[in-house]
This record gives sequence, C-alpha cells and structure tokens, in this order.
Amino acid sequence: MTTATTTERRRPAATIARRRPGRGRPVPGRRQELVRSAARLFGALGYEETTAADVARAAGVSKGTVQHYFAYKEDLLASVRDDLVDHVAGLARRAERTSPPKRRLADVLHAFVTGIVEHLPNALVVAREWGSRRGGGVEGPLRHDECLSFLRCELDRGVAAGRFRGDLDPEVAAHAILGMLLNAADWFDPAADAPDAVAETLARLLAGGLVGSRARVSA
Repeated sequence: MTTATTTERRRPAATIARRRPGRGRPVPGRRQELVRSAARLFGALGYEETTAADVARAAGVSKGTVQHYFAYKEDLLASVRDDLVDHVAGLARRAERTSPPKRRLADVLHAFVTGIVEHLPNALVVAREWGSRRGGGVEGPLRHDECLSFLRCELDRGVAAGRFRGDLDPEVAAHAILGMLLNAADWFDPAADAPDAVAETLARLLAGGLVGSRARVSA
C-alpha cells in the first residue's frame, strides 16, 4: 500500500481522491451523452418529473456520475438549451457570412430551422419550458435575447436596405419568427418529413411575409 505524502495527509479527503489516477477525470463524450439523455427524458417525461437517477439509467452510468458533471438539474436544462443555441447560432453565422444580401435572411432562417431539426429533442424541451420557466433559475431557457438580437439585426438591415416592409417592427417580427421556428419541434416527424424541404418551406414562408410592395426576397 502506498503511503500518502505529508501534503496529501493535510488535504481534505475529497481533494486527495480527485488526484488519484482514474478518479474524477472527465470521460471523452460523457458530458454530451448525459445532455442527450436528459433532452430525450425532459421531452418524454417533462423536466419536473425527470430525476438524476432517470438520466443515469438512460445513459448507462451511476447517479454519482451525473452529479459529478452536473451539480443541479437546472444545469442539465441549461446545457440542453446551450447545445441547441450554440448549434443554431453557428449555422446562422455561417449563412450570414456567406449569403448575398438579398438572400441572407432566407438563408439565416433556413439555418435556424435546420439547426432545430438536427437538435430536435433539445428544441422540444426548450419550446415547452420557454413559457413556464422564462426568467427562471436558468437565465431564460432559450437564451432568447441572444437569438432575438441576431434576428433583429438581420431585420433592421433588410428594412434599412428597402428589402423588407418599411412598416415592419423588427422587435415584434423577431419574436414571432422565433416562436414559429421553435414550434416546428412539436410537429416535425423525422420519419416522414425531409429536413431540408421543411427548412426551405418555412424559410420562404417567413421571409415572404416580410416583403412589402416595393421589396423582394430572392427565391
């Protein structure tokens, strides 16, 4: 048996345990698997009804492992939200950088829809928890200010350039668009609906509603 060093004898037991090989070290991919399991369970059972033990069973780990990565259930909910927002925002920023001005908003909306479809369990949880926990302990389940700011910026640019209706209220339009996009999580069926086709249809529908008599969005 190895004798603990003088320094280790003075450390709290928990600190010593974390220094031992194989103890407390993050396992590659484990955190993401826990978030994916939590998203599926929050969607199927509801956030309030899901426990850390449920997430542990679904991920095939111990409850202690879940608590090692996430001290509180709210942290899991926040991670479900963050994974969705980060993914959607990454696609939207890429579309913003690469699209021509007349096509930019349509491509950004397409990116939003695609991101939501690709992270459907997360989107379903966010859509359901948005109203009930908005402004709650996880700083707003959608990080909605971040998403709304992105959309408002694109709408402001379009109005200023004459591509969208001059009487458009970007604040109201951004809220309406984001709500419609998230609602897709409730009815989208991966077995029957083609993600690209749904994304293009919604993007055209949303962008088309912003067009005035003197403005056009390129198809």
